[in-house]
Amino acid sequence: LLKMNSDNISSSDYARGVDCINKAADSGHIEAQFVLGKVFALGRGVEPNSDTAIAWYTKASEKGHAEAMLNLGHLLKQQGNASKALEMFERSAAAGFAPAQVILAQYYAFGYIVPIDYQKSEELFLSALKSPNLTELDKMDACALLGRVYLSKKPQ
Repeated sequence: LLKMNSDNISSSDYARGVDCINKAADSGHIEAQFVLGKVFALGRGVEPNSDTAIAWYTKASEKGHAEAMLNLGHLLKQQGNASKALEMFERSAAAGFAPAQVILAQYYAFGYIVPIDYQKSEELFLSALKSPNLTELDKMDACALLGRVYLSKKPQ
């Protein structure tokens, strides 16, 4: 259940899994808090509930869970809280989480929520490309986006 693999898992398995994870999360287990956020965000074994997902992602984020910060940012963005979402993306990227670095790099490259800053975008993309956290496909996507940043820069 920690990997959220739904192949061959019955609804009663999910209910038992959610119960176990909930007990660990209630006792402060950071990974369980993150997973419970994901459970409620995706509606796996429970009714989807973004407010509950945000609460669990917030608890894990406060303890430094970088992926929870990223997921929390996505939910906050969906709810229209762009400034808080940006803060979560920045914290996740600063923690070295490559997927957050790629998202934030795109924001700086294309001026979403923040002013265009090609230098900052380039730095974030290059940092993400050095990370083992990205799949080869994600690295190709990041490289293609970085190429767009280079093409967007004015010649000096």
